[in-house]
Amino acid sequence: MRVCILVLTLCAWSCEGSDSSSEMDGAGNNNADMGVNQVPFDGQVEPVQPDETIDDRSYFPLFNGGEWRYRKKTENWMMPPAVSEGALTQVSRGDDEEEFTRTTVAYLTLGDDDTLVRQTITETFLLEPSDMRVGPVVRFKGIRIDERTAEGDEWLRTTERTYLPAYRLLSDAWRTGEFENRLSEQCNVLEVTTTPDSEEPQETRGLVNVEVLTSMDPQVLPMEGQYRERVRQIDVSDQFSGTRTRTYWVQQGVGVVQFRFQTNNQQVFTLMETNAEE
Repeated sequence: MRVCILVLTLCAWSCEGSDSSSEMDGAGNNNADMGVNQVPFDGQVEPVQPDETIDDRSYFPLFNGGEWRYRKKTENWMMPPAVSEGALTQVSRGDDEEEFTRTTVAYLTLGDDDTLVRQTITETFLLEPSDMRVGPVVRFKGIRIDERTAEGDEWLRTTERTYLPAYRLLSDAWRTGEFENRLSEQCNVLEVTTTPDSEEPQETRGLVNVEVLTSMDPQVLPMEGQYRERVRQIDVSDQFSGTRTRTYWVQQGVGVVQFRFQTNNQQVFTLMETNAEE
C-alpha cells in the first residue's frame, strides 16, 4: 500500500511539473529547454492594408505590408508537425515609387562550433509598370546580408552587393506569352563586407555575368497538406564566383512559395501562409 501511494504521488508531481513547463509559443512550439526560438513570427498574419492592391496576375507580387511565413521543408507535408524552424519575409516600399525591399529573417549554423546565427537578408527590387498586355518587369537592385548570433545578438558580419544597372529577374511577371527562360546581363557590382574586427570595410568591384534561368514547364510542389500547382522555378547566379546564389519557386498571385539561398546553406523553406492569398 505504501508503494502504491508513493507511485501515485510521484506521478501527480511529475504531471504537474510537466504542465507548468510546457509553454507553447505562437507558432505551436514547445520552447521548454529548446534554447533559442527559431520561429521569427507569432500570432496571425497582418491583413493587407486597405490602400494596397495585390497584383494577383503576377508571379512575383510586391506590395507594402506583404508577409510570407515559411518553415524548413518537412517530408511529412500531408500532416506537417508544429514548426520549430521557420523564416519570415516582409515587403515594404523603398525610397522610390518603383522600389520595394523584401526582408527575410531565418536561422542557420556557422563555423566549426556550429554557432546558431540569425540571418537577415534584405533584397531590393525595382518594379517597372505593365505596358498594355505585357506584365510588369521585376528587376533586382541589391542585397544586404546581416548576420548576428541568435543568442546574445552579437554582430558577426554584414555583406552588401549593389548591381548597376539593376538586372531583370522576370521580364513579364504575368506571362502573357512566355517567360524569357534565360536572361543574361553584365552588371557592375560593388560588394562591401564589414566585420567587427575589420578596421574598414572590404570592397570588391567588377563586372559580373548575371544569369537568370526560369523554368518553362510548370511544377507541382506538395507542402502544408496541399499541392501548389503551376509553379515556376527561378535560378539566379549573380556574384563573382559564378555559382548559383538563389532559387525561388513562384506561383501566380502568391509569389515565392519556396526558396533556397546559398547564404543559408542551401536550406529549403516552404510557404505556410501569406496575406497575398487573402
